Amino acid sequence: MKVLGKVSLSDIKIMCCISSKNIIDSIPQDSPCTGVAWFSSYESKLKSIDSLTVNLTRICIYNDKSYSYYYENLRTKKIDDFINDLCQMIDDKRIDVLIFDNMYLPYDPIVYDDSGYENAMQTRIHELFKKIQIKNPNTLYGLMLRAVPDPGFNLPYLEPVVPFFVYPACDLVDCDYYDDVTEMPSQDPADQVEEFVKAIVSKVKSSKIYLVIQIGVYSSKLYDGPLNADTYTTFCSVKPSKYRRFCIDYLSNFYKKGKLVSTYKLAGAFLYTYDFDDYHCKCGCGCYAATTAINAGVQGSPEPELTKCDKTWTLRYKDRK
Repeated sequence: MKVLGKVSLSDIKIMCCISSKNIIDSIPQDSPCTGVAWFSSYESKLKSIDSLTVNLTRICIYNDKSYSYYYENLRTKKIDDFINDLCQMIDDKRIDVLIFDNMYLPYDPIVYDDSGYENAMQTRIHELFKKIQIKNPNTLYGLMLRAVPDPGFNLPYLEPVVPFFVYPACDLVDCDYYDDVTEMPSQDPADQVEEFVKAIVSKVKSSKIYLVIQIGVYSSKLYDGPLNADTYTTFCSVKPSKYRRFCIDYLSNFYKKGKLVSTYKLAGAFLYTYDFDDYHCKCGCGCYAATTAINAGVQGSPEPELTKCDKTWTLRYKDRK
C-alpha cells in the first residue's frame, strides 16, 4: 500500500515501468509492483495513469529534455525558474518520485567520451539536487544513469546529494538476424549483468541503486534490420512470419537477474517494461511470469518452481498445442 507523506526507498522495491504502448488497463492486486513508472514523453500516448497507480507510488521519468537543455537551464541565473517549473509539474501530476533522464550525452565507445564528466555540468547537477530537495522535500528524486559501459557521471561526487540511481545494465548481446536459427539469444545474460553490477557498486552505495531488468520480446525480419519490441503475450499467441526471428529470455534468467538485487543488497529493480510481460497468460506459465520470477529473486527466495516452465515459455506459436 502507498505510504502517506514522503516516499522512501524502502517503500519501493520494484518499480514497474509502463511502455509507450500502455497495453494494460490496471495492475493486478497480487502484483509485486510497489510503484508505477512512466516516461514523461509518453504521457500523450498513455491511458489513465490514475487507473494504474491506485495505492501505488507514482514515478515519473523526466525525459522530455535533452542534455543541451539541462546544460543551459541549470545555469545559476536560470536554475530557480527551472526548479519552479518542475515543482509545478510535480504538484499537477501528483508525482511521488521524479527521476531525471537524459542528463548525459550518448556514449561513443570508439571516441574517448568525457562529456558526462564535464566539471561545469557535474556542478550544476549537484546544485539542482540540493536545491530541489529543499524547495520540494516531499518528493523523492533519482538520476537515470547512462547504459553500460559508462554511467556518464562522476558518481562519487554526486552520490551525497542524489537519493538514488537507476542503472540500465542491458542490451549486452546484439539481437541480430541469423538464417540458421529460429530463436535468437537473450540480450542480458545474468552473469554479464552481474559484472556490471559489481562495477557500479564499487562507485556508489548498493542501497542507492535500482537495477533495470528488461522484459519484452525483440524481433527482426532482416539481417541487420530494425528491431521491433513486443510482448510475451504476442509472442506466445500470434503466429509469426517464418522469416521473423526472436530474442526472448528465460524465466530462470529473469530470476537470476532479480537475485542480483538481493545478493548485492541493491535498493530494488526497475522493470522495463512491465506491460510487455505475458499479461494474458498465453505462454502457459501463468500471467506476468517474468515479473513473478524476477520478484522471487529480488526477495531473495529460492528459485521458484515457475522456472521449470521454461520449455513451455520459450515455445514458438507453431509448436504450441
